[in-house]
Amino acid sequence: MSWGWLIAGAVAGAVIILLHTLRARRRPYVVSSLFLWERVERTLAADYRRRRFTKSLLLLVQLLIVAVLSTGLADPRPRLQRPPFHLAIVVDTSASMAVGPGESRATVARASIERFLSEGEADRYLLWSTTGDHLLYDGPEKGELLARLSALPPPAGSSAWEELHRLMTARLSDDVPVHVVIVSDGAVAPDTLMPFLSLGPGTRLSLIDVGTPVDNLGITRFSARPSGRGEGHHQILLEVENFGEEQATPLVSVAAFPAPGSLQDQTGGLLLFESTVTLAPGGRERIVLEHSLGPGYSLEARLASTDPFPVDDAAYLVVGSQSATRVLVVGEESRFLHQGFAAFPNVETVHAYLPSAALDPNVSYDLVVFLDEEVPADFQGTALVVTSGSALREAYPATVTWWDRRHPFSRFVDWESVSIAMAEPLTPLPTEIVLLQSTAGPLLTLLDEPERRIIRLAIPLFQSDLPFRIAFPVFLQNVVEWVNPSAQESVPHPVQPGRLPAAVLKAWNEGEALTLAQPSGEVHHLESGDRELSREAHAWVLEPGVYRWWAESGEGSFAVSLLDREESNLNSRWTEALIQGGATFLNLDRDRLADLVPEASIRRDAPAASQTERLWRWIGLLSIILLLLEGRLYTARHGGHVAEPELLSGAPAVARGPARRARGVPKPSRGGRLRWRWG
Repeated sequence: MSWGWLIAGAVAGAVIILLHTLRARRRPYVVSSLFLWERVERTLAADYRRRRFTKSLLLLVQLLIVAVLSTGLADPRPRLQRPPFHLAIVVDTSASMAVGPGESRATVARASIERFLSEGEADRYLLWSTTGDHLLYDGPEKGELLARLSALPPPAGSSAWEELHRLMTARLSDDVPVHVVIVSDGAVAPDTLMPFLSLGPGTRLSLIDVGTPVDNLGITRFSARPSGRGEGHHQILLEVENFGEEQATPLVSVAAFPAPGSLQDQTGGLLLFESTVTLAPGGRERIVLEHSLGPGYSLEARLASTDPFPVDDAAYLVVGSQSATRVLVVGEESRFLHQGFAAFPNVETVHAYLPSAALDPNVSYDLVVFLDEEVPADFQGTALVVTSGSALREAYPATVTWWDRRHPFSRFVDWESVSIAMAEPLTPLPTEIVLLQSTAGPLLTLLDEPERRIIRLAIPLFQSDLPFRIAFPVFLQNVVEWVNPSAQESVPHPVQPGRLPAAVLKAWNEGEALTLAQPSGEVHHLESGDRELSREAHAWVLEPGVYRWWAESGEGSFAVSLLDREESNLNSRWTEALIQGGATFLNLDRDRLADLVPEASIRRDAPAASQTERLWRWIGLLSIILLLLEGRLYTARHGGHVAEPELLSGAPAVARGPARRARGVPKPSRGGRLRWRWG
């Protein structure tokens, strides 16, 4: 309905009422006497406004005509209502989006989004990236979303698809369906995108492919670990792969450098390996080396290639010093726990009988193990709760039925091989994650909170063969590495391009000023609390290499390398599985946002279009009849207001002009007659 016409009708009605309140123009008449008009004059003077306003049929008819016409012009027919439409655009900002030729895939992605949004409107827009802070815009303005495209992170590192899916699930509403549009080069496994088809009820997924297949060679794995053959002796593993359709023979080299700052000075390094490697199409080659590396050493692996993706042609490692992991065991002494932790050379174990020892503010432990003891309510830190099975209350026979194989706790652990006689299942809290399920109930849970992390294992040490299985020391090793990963790795895994290591982020979050030195020697300073420069800090670590950092709490070095098979494979892997799951591919030569907006739905109680048209035809005809009636009433009213003098005085009417002379009426003398203005 158009409210403008209704407002115009109200104004017209007010004007009509105003006109009816104005005094009419008087016309002079010559009469013989005035005393007959005195009573009428008193009546008009006493009740003039009320009588004229309430008893005027002409006023009512005119107001009715205005109301009918304004309502008709406003078109009160039910409007077509479409459901709310939310659009979420996900832009792939991983390293492979920097590939050309010509314009990069990231540039083509931004242009594709602008073309796609050129036609059509949505009620809500969301802009996400697969790296960085992820959410860039959430609001109703399309222009603001287009402006935020310039704030997309530069292509670097790997896409965090799982983290992005979790954030989108928490952000989007279950009440309003959302249409997700992923703009990517397709260098991602289809299984990774399948969860985006089920973000909520009514979710639709569309894909915009901005990449073309490109042959590429890359380093997909580079790691080192102590060999156990002496202090500092390491095994080095290098893996290179051919993602092209033709055979390649690149030159591969590995060099060791005694100091992180000398990577650019090739004369200061020791060449450990250099050879030509033959790689068949889709082939892979592994190279294993051994060398003694002390703390502070760095390793560089290079692949001589001329492909358009140089970020994976070099990889780096930094050898650090291993620090001990402090473990406090609370409760009765357990031979199984003592032997389990003693197998790790970098773990220091301390025993205490009372749980209050875990609350000592003067002593810090990386892990506190509670054996048949409750975790204190004010405990802060990381705890592992285990049971011996000597005092079970409600125990049941249990068989492992499921466990989360992707979680670090279950890495290389075969829980299915563990035999359990009796177990008391856990009752998870609302914020706890169940990692192992059995016929009796949950047996392994994780509570991950900002101030404390609690792991609960309900497989009894005395009521199962867990302590005699290889799964037991492997599980303890996984927990120790999860608690303090840097202490267990003499050669930490390099960080992804565009990201900062945990030690640097910790110093920054604590408000310390940072100094960062790039491999090229350029130094950057980041003042404490300068949040605007924090985004630039991630842009300083886009290139692979070894970086140095300094802060108030310490200093160190870290390596940046891609090492991702998904990113190195520059060929699109979007397959029919996504289409069968419900995804659609958009062709920007013809597809626009307007094509995705759902059609308007008609209200069920709205009359048919033909019936509505006939109704308003009758309304128009009624308006014409009312106009004719108004004209007739106006004519009758006008004639009734013209008073004939002879009706009052008995004298003949005084005519004027030619009509008076035609009827033979003599002209009255001006001195013997009185004048009266008749209204």
